[in-house]
Amino acid sequence: MSDTNLWHSPDERRILAGLYRVIGADREEHAFRTGELGRLLHWESRPLEYGSEPERVEEQLDYESLKKGITRFLADQKRVDAALRRLSERKLITLTRHSTIRDVVIVTLTLEGDDCGRRYSSPRLRLDLWLRTHKDYWVFLPLGHVVSYVGGVLTAALAAALHFW
Repeated sequence: MSDTNLWHSPDERRILAGLYRVIGADREEHAFRTGELGRLLHWESRPLEYGSEPERVEEQLDYESLKKGITRFLADQKRVDAALRRLSERKLITLTRHSTIRDVVIVTLTLEGDDCGRRYSSPRLRLDLWLRTHKDYWVFLPLGHVVSYVGGVLTAALAAALHFW
């Protein structure tokens, strides 16, 4: 797989990595609500498959938190729909809509999607992509100096301790 296939939008990367963590190398169809897949956009908990959701307990929420939650849910649902459509166009997933329930999608990872999801779920590649996206990595130079100084001090202390042992 070429490196150009690894450069997808952040939403596509997060959804692909999350689907890989949930589905894995399984080639079976899995049904999700698009709202549940929205959890993947924020690296939250794993999305529950359709039909395995627990019974909802009515909570007393204040108006502002309810308003923020609904706004976030609707925005996330649009982002998930767009990312799933692009992933399907790139043949990384097979996507079918549920015949009767509008917000339920049936997803299967293709072989290439499985490979991309595995790569995107590795912490090293996520850090590399984050550093390339945020070109202001010069901010980490002072942090690197501090870490190297602390490492030198610890190494010197360890060498001194071993010398007297």
